[in-house]
Amino acid sequence: MQNASPILGALAALSLLFSGAAHAAHVDKTASASSKGAAGQVVEDEASLPAPSAAALMAPAGDPGFLAAAFSRIETEELGLSGFAMIPSRGPEAPDADDIFEDEEEAGWSFFAGANVVSDYRYRGISLSAREPAMQVEASAAAPNGVYVYGWASQVADNGGEDVELMGAVGWSGALFSDDLSLDFYTGYYAYPGVEDSALFELSAQFTRMYGDVSLTSGVSYYPEQANLGDLDDTYLSLALGAPLGFAGASGSIGMGWEQGAFGDGKIDWLAAVEAPISAFTVRVGYAGAARHFYGRDGADSLFAEIRVALVE
Repeated sequence: MQNASPILGALAALSLLFSGAAHAAHVDKTASASSKGAAGQVVEDEASLPAPSAAALMAPAGDPGFLAAAFSRIETEELGLSGFAMIPSRGPEAPDADDIFEDEEEAGWSFFAGANVVSDYRYRGISLSAREPAMQVEASAAAPNGVYVYGWASQVADNGGEDVELMGAVGWSGALFSDDLSLDFYTGYYAYPGVEDSALFELSAQFTRMYGDVSLTSGVSYYPEQANLGDLDDTYLSLALGAPLGFAGASGSIGMGWEQGAFGDGKIDWLAAVEAPISAFTVRVGYAGAARHFYGRDGADSLFAEIRVALVE
């Protein structure tokens, strides 16, 4: 892959997180997990490139983080804030697993189900809904030991099939070395009904370090070489900061991502968001965009809005 310096920079950031964790074992745990991430904008000659699968349109939700994205991936939500997520408006956000899963120390399984309406489904900076509104649903079940299963579905645009993105994941989320450092690791599978050979397999991990109420999250996602990626692989690195804003339960997050491989040629994406609870809903407003992607999706920066509601928790 080209541009190795961002990868070295991300590894250096992770080493700082781990070294700092060795000296902090007294802070109360604030678990974090996730939603999806982003994609960019300078479009090269597509005729000379492998035809992208619908999976290139992928973003936890997002998130979810997930996952975890948007919601926090899956959100973030992860975030205390919202999250990177593979979840809702999937983009680099600081995640908070507690938004999706209950404290792992509680006895018994915990369950979550939610629905979202977004003005623009953004994943790693790229609009996957052609800047049109999209409906999304998600659900998860978590065991007391931190193991969880997660499912996600969203409307997408112009993917050559039924314009639906499905995602399933199995992972683990919990404290790592100290109560203020947590890990969310999962394996994800993406499918696009009606699109032949569109399934994708992904490995993802997010480390979140808490500094009081402020979270710093670094993440890495990897797509191994797969036939529907033109026998290419893809690596996505992200870094996000999240914190409460001190009024009306509002929180904010800001983050950036870097991608190299099947979905981006040194692509850079960004996301800034603010969210707050309003009655039974969570309202989120963000600004996202991306540069240097080459599979022909809209990465121009713009505002988006999202409304989430928990159906079961």
